[in-house]
Amino acid sequence: MPDVSWQKGPLGEEFEKHIGHSPKEDGWTRALANWNAIWAAYSKPTGLDFVAGLSVSQRNSLRLLLEWWNADYEDQEIMRNAKEVILNHAASTSAHERIPTGLNLKISKYHEKLFDLFLYEFFFYGKSTAAPIQIRRQKASLVAACQRFAYSVYSFYAIPDAQNESTPTLAVPSVTARLDGKLAEHAFADYNDLPVGAIIEPCPWLSSEKRKGLPYYLWDTENQKTVVVEDLPENPQYIVVSHTWGRWRIQGAEISISGVPWKVPQNTRFKVEDLPDTLRKLSSVFQPTQFIWFDLLCIPQDRSERAVVEISRQAAIFGAASRAVVWLNDIDDWSGVQAAIQWLAAEYLKHSAMTYYTVQPLISTIEKHARTATHLFEKVNHITPDTGVGEGPSGWFTSLWTLQESCLRPDMTLCSRDWEVLRLHDKRDAMVVTLDSILALANYNRKYAQWDLDDKMPPAVIEICSLVERTHLDELLEYTPLTALVVGNHRQCTGQRAEAIMSVIGATDWYLSTDEQNREENLVLGKYPIQFLREVQQILGADFFASNYELCCFWDIFQLQEDGDLGAVVAGTLLPFDPLRARSKFVLAADSPERFDHPTTEKWKLADDGRVLMPEVGVVASTEDDLDKETDQMLVATVIGPISEDEPVKVDLPKKVNLHEWMRSIFPDLPKHAICLRQDAKGWSQGVILMQVYENEEPPKTFAKLGDFYTTENVVEPQVWEVNWDIF
Repeated sequence: MPDVSWQKGPLGEEFEKHIGHSPKEDGWTRALANWNAIWAAYSKPTGLDFVAGLSVSQRNSLRLLLEWWNADYEDQEIMRNAKEVILNHAASTSAHERIPTGLNLKISKYHEKLFDLFLYEFFFYGKSTAAPIQIRRQKASLVAACQRFAYSVYSFYAIPDAQNESTPTLAVPSVTARLDGKLAEHAFADYNDLPVGAIIEPCPWLSSEKRKGLPYYLWDTENQKTVVVEDLPENPQYIVVSHTWGRWRIQGAEISISGVPWKVPQNTRFKVEDLPDTLRKLSSVFQPTQFIWFDLLCIPQDRSERAVVEISRQAAIFGAASRAVVWLNDIDDWSGVQAAIQWLAAEYLKHSAMTYYTVQPLISTIEKHARTATHLFEKVNHITPDTGVGEGPSGWFTSLWTLQESCLRPDMTLCSRDWEVLRLHDKRDAMVVTLDSILALANYNRKYAQWDLDDKMPPAVIEICSLVERTHLDELLEYTPLTALVVGNHRQCTGQRAEAIMSVIGATDWYLSTDEQNREENLVLGKYPIQFLREVQQILGADFFASNYELCCFWDIFQLQEDGDLGAVVAGTLLPFDPLRARSKFVLAADSPERFDHPTTEKWKLADDGRVLMPEVGVVASTEDDLDKETDQMLVATVIGPISEDEPVKVDLPKKVNLHEWMRSIFPDLPKHAICLRQDAKGWSQGVILMQVYENEEPPKTFAKLGDFYTTENVVEPQVWEVNWDIF
């Protein structure tokens, strides 16, 4: 994969490079010297240059640490005590020790994660690289998003309005309101009126080449026409709108709209002739916004060369927008969603800082409001007198195109039919709710609060959590390009599936170099063109094969033939999508992205029918006698595979086992091999377990994937075998 922006290192080292000087001290003395110098730098003209030179991840990490240090979203006493301990520790003879004596990190999950981030950005000089820092940036950012909402909800209900004690008000200032001088005025000026999302950097794997540039067309709300961007006097700021309409298209129905140089297809979801007035209203909501990118008015609807180029540039178009909004034009009221988010935020605070905040009375208050429908489902079967989980999520949450847009801009603002913005509560200055912040809240509570969808939760909360669970949107938080292909397997798309998802992976060259009539030729397993999948494999390397089983697909290769016998067919067991089921695979985010592909995987090829052709493999363990027995027998690995021979499709929870013994114990008559995909700097391996399809096939050739494995204890150097395997 190409070098990307987040691979820049710790903020402390980056600052020392910027000023051309390193403090003589080390440990906490050095950490605080750099931290304090960053503040002081903003009184000098060169101060802003430092922020300008940071990557997106570095800049957002700096913002997270400023929020934490200022206690913008936690009780001031927590940070006041922490600062006193840290400063005393830095001045002591034990300043080189990582954790200051007396520092209470268990007081809240937020405090713990942000302190950990500070360590990796300012303390571990020469002991860390960009990769583990990025993992901590992402984890800290997710927890910080939950903390912002939770503390804001807590403050909203706990602090009465000075003018009217019966009316609660939000009393939590933004970070920029509490910073001094140029830092507040300039360094984070572009954040002041924009929502802060939960993901540290969207799609960090995309190269700068895929990210750069502006749309060719924008909609001018003042002059009510589509304009060419390069004809404008300066580069414009614009809002990008995500919505869905393809499934509701009226075939053959197109109309002319004044100011649009092509005919616009009609649909039954909204009246396209009303779009100029509709978008003028959006512009008034987010003043002063003159320009909007809306696909029907900004991409020619004629499959022309210009249309093809713009479709391939979705990463740049969405990434360059000053704000991204979701237009949920089937929703008229946010009250149910609002109450559900408040409840989730309060639950987060209850479980993340259970000894500090008294939250249960707040939860009881919010529950009274969380019994109304969220309207996030198309049709509602009322499972309670108040609300319930419907037959299917609202159309936007099931579209393949909008999945890509969610990956590109997870910080999207949610808007109703009339462009009412979803906020944390009804007051005008309330915090704006972003898509990824909702996902972070739901995901945190599912992992740490240890509750399921049951009657202990208010109905509106059940709807929110059910929506996330059924759409698997929370997997966007896992931070991998493979997620889009895996989650996209069950998304709907009326057109070409590859063009709806290619930009988020950066695989667009095949599209630009292929004629329209040839783009849908050679669909692998009825899903994606082979030339698209080959480009994805080229970009991702071994990661292309790294999806994990949720259901074991090995048995999908057997189908009844015309002669009545079972025969093996290609089922894509090693591919990141499933042609038979909506959901059978998932992506398990690695604890360390410092992994490199095993060299044998570079020789693996995709056949036109979806087989993976392997001339070489790196064998970590095997049921055959070709491998060193002593090394093989002691190898411990985490395995994701079938529970038993009696339940061959059902996959067990990941568990640590002796890899050799596990492979011999299940389906013992069939040879199996643990094949390395990637290794990390410690020598630990990640890979797949392949099982031979025909017991007596000589030489062995036909295999399919049985499961996945990860080694995290023993180090075994994979043995390179020359083979001629076809993976079905």
